[in-house]
Amino acid sequence: MASLGENAKDAAVWPWSAPQEDVVLALKRAMGRTWQDGCLIGSLRLLNKSWKSTVDSDVTCLSPKPAIISVEDICVSISRSFRFLKQLDLSNLAKFCDGALGEMVWSTSSEALSIEFSYVVSHKIMGCIACLTQLEALDLSCCWLRDGIGQLAGMQNLRSLVLSDCTGMATNRLAELHTLQNLTSLDLTDSKVVDDCDLKSIGAFGALQELILDGCSQITDDGLRHLALLPSLRTLKLACCFHLTDRCLDSLSGLTRLQELDLAECWGIADDGLPLVSTLVSLTALNLSGCTSVSDQGVVGLAPLTTLKTFKVNDCICIGNASLACLAYFPSLTRLEAAHCDRISDAGVAALSSLGCLSNLDLSGCCQISDHGLKAMSSLTSLQRVALNGCRGITNRGVAVLVALSSLRQLEVGGCVGVDSGGVTVMGGCEGFVQGH
Repeated sequence: MASLGENAKDAAVWPWSAPQEDVVLALKRAMGRTWQDGCLIGSLRLLNKSWKSTVDSDVTCLSPKPAIISVEDICVSISRSFRFLKQLDLSNLAKFCDGALGEMVWSTSSEALSIEFSYVVSHKIMGCIACLTQLEALDLSCCWLRDGIGQLAGMQNLRSLVLSDCTGMATNRLAELHTLQNLTSLDLTDSKVVDDCDLKSIGAFGALQELILDGCSQITDDGLRHLALLPSLRTLKLACCFHLTDRCLDSLSGLTRLQELDLAECWGIADDGLPLVSTLVSLTALNLSGCTSVSDQGVVGLAPLTTLKTFKVNDCICIGNASLACLAYFPSLTRLEAAHCDRISDAGVAALSSLGCLSNLDLSGCCQISDHGLKAMSSLTSLQRVALNGCRGITNRGVAVLVALSSLRQLEVGGCVGVDSGGVTVMGGCEGFVQGH
């Protein structure tokens, strides 16, 4: 590109008000497609007013910052210009004018607009949102829903709804949204008021494919049986649902399309329930981290899950070498996390040798692993990331074996007292080397 001086000399031929098309396109690429504030957009428009429509039509993601432009101006600008938005993030705004937001809502015609709010969502604002009948995605994370969510019932095109960590929402208010039959994703993370009655209401969303209930500590086995009415469900996250036991898994056994199941820190899950999990033959990701009653015996029962790609058993204190030996049943496994499983030793690591697709391995805190285990690990030629933090039995010699793997991109050995400055030198070829104390 020509220098500024050269451009100034050519001003008569190429006036600043009419830049060449390739220059404008280069500037747009340099700034990216996500515009963080009004200044970048405004500066580009100043090049030539005739480019305004081109610039506006290219903006699909907008995340305004209140320090740059007033909230009212943001809403007015959106209402007048950006008709092709796909994502609008208003979470940076502490508060905004109901009237200005209303103008933006009434004049926006996008069919696939995702809006993310923050702070208090008043009755009037909720009413404005509800007028966006073509809206497909709505994120109300961490909002205070002063008057509940009933006004959203008319948003028939809504496909994704996030209500994580919301306050002000009473129990069983999801029943008001039974008309949202196109909903495919619902996130209720840390919604403490969600209980079994709400799960009954969720059972009415027949098209649901993703359901996130992490931290919904009021739900029980009885409530989970309502999820059997969701035949299209592919992702179910139940981490930290402390009241769930093996009995709930019987309700899930009919979800034959389920691909991801997260039961992390569901302390009531034990070996007896895992044969029911093994009936979910489409599973590609299973998280049992923190399920302290799960042992080697239970993992053996998961053998039918031959399509499993991700398996997490972090902090499962009863998991040992026998569990790792059973992983030979999972030839497609690419990610294994078994951090702080104290019973795992070199013999268990050697049992992983048949997992040719394994690329991500976390055995942090497995203190029985030594250099012999790392030598056995060298047969895993697809490894890209290995975490061995706190494995005090490994030394520079074992680290050198791993670094020799051409595929390795990240190696974590924080707290490995046997790895000293010599090991650091050896790991110079591993770009993602991480060492701590």
